[in-house]
Amino acid sequence: MEQSAVAVRSFSMDHGRVCQAYLGAHTDLVALAWRGRSRTLLACVGPAHTVEVWVYWEGAPDADASGAARSLNSTIVVDSQRLASALDRRSACVLQTTYYEHTGEVTALAWSPAASLIASASEDGTVRVWDARTGVTCLVERQACVVVRTLSWSPDGCFLAIGCDDNSIRVLDMLKPCIAVSYYGHAHGRYGIDALAWSPDGCRIASAGDDASVQIWDARSGRHLLTYDGHREQWALVAAWSPDGRWLASGGDDIHVWNAATGERRQIYSAHEYTQNWIDALAWSPDGRSIATSSTDRVLNIWYVATARTLYSQVHPGYGEPCYGLRANALAWFPDSRVRPVHGARGLQDHAGALSDRDHRPFHVVSCCLAFASCDKTVSLVRLPIEE
Repeated sequence: MEQSAVAVRSFSMDHGRVCQAYLGAHTDLVALAWRGRSRTLLACVGPAHTVEVWVYWEGAPDADASGAARSLNSTIVVDSQRLASALDRRSACVLQTTYYEHTGEVTALAWSPAASLIASASEDGTVRVWDARTGVTCLVERQACVVVRTLSWSPDGCFLAIGCDDNSIRVLDMLKPCIAVSYYGHAHGRYGIDALAWSPDGCRIASAGDDASVQIWDARSGRHLLTYDGHREQWALVAAWSPDGRWLASGGDDIHVWNAATGERRQIYSAHEYTQNWIDALAWSPDGRSIATSSTDRVLNIWYVATARTLYSQVHPGYGEPCYGLRANALAWFPDSRVRPVHGARGLQDHAGALSDRDHRPFHVVSCCLAFASCDKTVSLVRLPIEE
């Protein structure tokens, strides 16, 4: 499929194609989540320090969205082999909620694990937790004299980690509420904490700072456990745990995959261009075999962890000037996505033809769907084939 086939409104294909919905004006901070199989949720910065919540779905909208829904024109793209089965589908997006409570620039956004709450931080000195459907504020935490740069929820939704520009990290107990623990291991960073990630069991937190280190520490006590300094003079802007909690992926110029218990490096992925750009989003597939990364030049790569070979790559269509915020893109896998290599299978379809790795060896993709959002509020649902 040629890049010229991209439609401004939306298009949908049923076999290894991209479905896109253009959602409006420019922002430089986005966060993504899934709710159910058919709905993608986008939180983004709006005008005048607001936060907007958009809902995009395929098929019939459910009850909470139907009243506010506005349908999108849909362009269906087909190839010579197959007519898209999405011809009779309905696609729509809804501006579900606008949150007005911040009085300064919004600096961080994070969806709760259940995709029902949003945590947002602002230069007004507050971290606010609010209902994504109604916009009602549930909790306000005031952060005096610091700017919050990143937020991360614990897997059970009971704690919120807050990374600040003074290199401190605070863990907010959502039930009490109060600061349960603070961490000050990144003493030499210039701008503060760039990324936070909870281990799948909720016992450890990985933090990436401007000191180019990634540190692992106990989420309950704040005790330092391990420091990974393999990035050296390179950026460490993103970090994410593998689903089994054994590995961490981190980086900014390139991505290192390393053992979370020993710090031993397993893999380096260097396919992104980083002389003028950086990697701003990273997400493991739910089976832990592949990783999706995006960079500020709107390039998405999905790659196989074992070999660092690229499975799929696309340049995300843009509808405005390039975005250079720290978090210009966001990624979210649908929970049952899997990617694995096979031998003897036919190539899979991507935007330029057969989907294969760089050595032209095909890959078997099972129930694979990745949401990819850019700072101009363009959302792509990257659908890879389901083959037996």
